[in-house]
Amino acid sequence: MSIIHVSNPYGPKLNKHAYTKTHDPKIKEVLKSLKTPYLRIYPTRLDAIRNTNPFPFNRKIKEDLKIKLGDTRKKLWYGIDTKKRLQDSQKRLQLSRLNIPDDLTEKIGKEFTKKAGKKLTRKKIGGLQKKKTIMSNDSWENPHIDKKMDCCPCVFYYLGLINDDDYVQLYDKYSETGMYPVDIENFFKSKYPHFDFNMLTAKLYDKSNKEIKKIIVNLFKSIKKGNSIIGGIHRKDGTRHCIVFSRTLDNQMALHDSQMNTAYVNNQNAIEYFKKNKVYSLFYLHSNYHKNITEKNDPLMLNSNNTPLNFYTAEDTSNLSDDYHTATMDSKKT
Repeated sequence: MSIIHVSNPYGPKLNKHAYTKTHDPKIKEVLKSLKTPYLRIYPTRLDAIRNTNPFPFNRKIKEDLKIKLGDTRKKLWYGIDTKKRLQDSQKRLQLSRLNIPDDLTEKIGKEFTKKAGKKLTRKKIGGLQKKKTIMSNDSWENPHIDKKMDCCPCVFYYLGLINDDDYVQLYDKYSETGMYPVDIENFFKSKYPHFDFNMLTAKLYDKSNKEIKKIIVNLFKSIKKGNSIIGGIHRKDGTRHCIVFSRTLDNQMALHDSQMNTAYVNNQNAIEYFKKNKVYSLFYLHSNYHKNITEKNDPLMLNSNNTPLNFYTAEDTSNLSDDYHTATMDSKKT
């Protein structure tokens, strides 16, 4: 265990001490030990007072910053990131105005059922779509470990996009920190290299009730009937949570909180879940074939066995030109 001494620019009585398990901790590990909101660490007393030039979170104290642990009291200064605190205060003020009224549930349900029956054009279909319908009586072996941040791997596992070995690798890497959008994008890019992935976000906090209804309806209507996509919510308290977004065969919205192993089937239950969690914004994983230059989106579509529906598999490509690709990492371009 290492003890890191961090000085306060206004007097030694306010100095702090961080305890870390590693001998060369990163700045973010020191901050985690200090457990003070909006805290940053700076190289000089003046920087700490001015809140300028903070150390990057991923820098190691000895290896990167060339600071001996015995010298941290003189070379590490802490201060409050007042700019970030102000930004969050403004967001909370905006969030306090977000109110999804009870009658909006019925309005969204009617609007979704009415529009979802229409045939979708290729341009409107988005996400990495997996053929799977959420059922209220779904039975599966939930791999979640209590108090671990494994909601995204649980979602991938529920959808059948990863196996036991994949889950263990993701758990080992992200169970303490959770997966950020870039981590999810990079993971699926490595798995399906012929596709580009990016996390799309739909903000709700600054929208009118009419706009909220339109956003939710359009998101779910972009999912083909009987399919599911990787999605998630950003809550009012700042936390993020991966869940499954789905569109049932009878044109109903459905959600699956895979970490909690709970399904929310039909429009009313889905909206109630959003309201209960005080949703700030929605996000979902978007995909597009990497050589697609048209305006129409060309997403990765997988059947229940994870076979790509819109790309040829290796055994199907003997008579095709070099323009055709297989979707998975272990398949080769023909």
